[in-house]
Amino acid sequence: MPSEMKLTFMQKCIIKYLGQRIPKREEADKNPIPKGEVMEFTMKEMAKAKDTGIKGSAAGTARWPVMFESALKDLVKAGLVKEMKGFLSSKLTLTESGFQTYDQLIKEEQKQ
Repeated sequence: MPSEMKLTFMQKCIIKYLGQRIPKREEADKNPIPKGEVMEFTMKEMAKAKDTGIKGSAAGTARWPVMFESALKDLVKAGLVKEMKGFLSSKLTLTESGFQTYDQLIKEEQKQ
């Protein structure tokens, strides 16, 4: 993970979901995840966080899809997520840096 980039709660949700759903790292490009599926998971996690009083107050608001796109764009720009644009929808996968970030997030969660 680039040391200068601090991930938001939403970005962590995106990376965690992709990391959990991609079966084999070496086949990440062959098994991309539909963006809508990632968006749905992220929305549910944000809503849970909002209910518990943690970050995530954007969940359920009209602007949250715009925030999702912005968070995703930043992850793509940082080289953590790869977006494969299709005719109607996009699919997402993690890059090698993204998998390293995923591993780091899991280690941090286990410490808590």
